[in-house]
Amino acid sequence: MAATHDSEGIRAGRWLARLRRTRLLRAAIEMVFACLWAGGALAAVPALAGFVLVAAAALVGAAGAEATPAALQRRASRARQSAIR
Repeated sequence: MAATHDSEGIRAGRWLARLRRTRLLRAAIEMVFACLWAGGALAAVPALAGFVLVAAAALVGAAGAEATPAALQRRASRARQSAIR
């Protein structure tokens, strides 16, 4: 049972880290959809749905960075450096 409780804390920490990393992007998305709604270009429900979809995509994209092991990231950066030369 202790392992289950430990993994729940780690999982919550990952979500909080994702939310922190994407806060500027989410604020920009919020401003865009709020302006579209306030200007009458979008109704409230489609504006909210669009915000939720784009914010969810940003959170999923932020998860990709932490899912890659550090060894693979180093290899990829070395390959990019050798391709540039």
